[in-house]
Amino acid sequence: MIMKFKGTIQQGQIIRPSIVEESRRQYLSSMKDETPVTEEIKKFRPHKTHQQVKCHWGLVMQRAKHGFDELGYDVMGVPLSSDMIQMILYKFCGGVGENGENKTLSKMSIDEASRFFENCGTFLSQFGIVIPVPDKDWRKTK
Repeated sequence: MIMKFKGTIQQGQIIRPSIVEESRRQYLSSMKDETPVTEEIKKFRPHKTHQQVKCHWGLVMQRAKHGFDELGYDVMGVPLSSDMIQMILYKFCGGVGENGENKTLSKMSIDEASRFFENCGTFLSQFGIVIPVPDKDWRKTK
C-alpha cells in the first residue's frame, strides 16, 4: 500500500499539518520493526484538469483538421477525418507508452502533455499549420 503525506517546505524542513503528522505516525506504527520501506520526496504539481486537456486538444484538432482540409490532404480521395488526424498526432508526436501502446492525454503527466502539445505544433508546422503556443505567464503579461 502506498501512502502519501503532503506538506510544505519551510527553512529546509517538511512541515505537515498536525493531523497529517499523526496519520503518518499511525501508519508507520502499524508496520513491524525491520520492515523495509522507501520514502520519496517530490515537488507537488497540480494535475491538469479535464477542461484544460479538452481545450488544448480541441484547439489542436480544430486547427489540424482545418489546415489539412485547406491543403487538400486526403487518403484515396477521402479527406482526413478527425479520428485519422488524432491517430497520426498520437503516433508522431509522443502519444506512445514505453511498450508501444497508445498513451492518451488523460494518461500523460503534465510534462508529457506539454511536450506532446509542443511536438504537435512542430509536426503540424511542417504543413504550414500553426498552433498558437499558450502563454503560461498570461496573468503577468495581461
